[in-house]
Amino acid sequence: MARVVPPPITNHTSTVYGDKMYLFGGSSMDHENEKLFSLDLNKYQWQLIKPKAVGNNDANFPKTREEHSCIVYNDSMVIFGGFAFGERTNSIFKYHFKQNAWEMIKCKNTPPCPRAGHSAVIRMDEVGDHMYIFGGKDEDNEKLKDLWAFDF
Repeated sequence: MARVVPPPITNHTSTVYGDKMYLFGGSSMDHENEKLFSLDLNKYQWQLIKPKAVGNNDANFPKTREEHSCIVYNDSMVIFGGFAFGERTNSIFKYHFKQNAWEMIKCKNTPPCPRAGHSAVIRMDEVGDHMYIFGGKDEDNEKLKDLWAFDF
């Protein structure tokens, strides 16, 4: 059986859910990584995850992504923005850990401008659950200093 190991990549995200670290996106000198990997933190073994798309709709797959942000919310991994095929984006995708499925999330109001290289955090309190997006660079490569809240 061949050993599963992510390729050498940069500008990806990694996050922990349960006893696994999940790695998504990024690129190397010659290709963009469209795959999702997990690392078992007890056995230190990599696994290639082969997720489905919610509703078998290919639009629910994030495809490639670089310099995006990633947070864990409930039983999902949420990615925002970054580069997709060389263009900055402001799209949001959710990976459902228990269903092993990706889903594109549609914003109900005006989203932040497309950006890459930003930060994201999750905050859950009595006001509600929010993902906060800060900074990054816009399509003109200008540094941003704005703060946005996405209400789950």
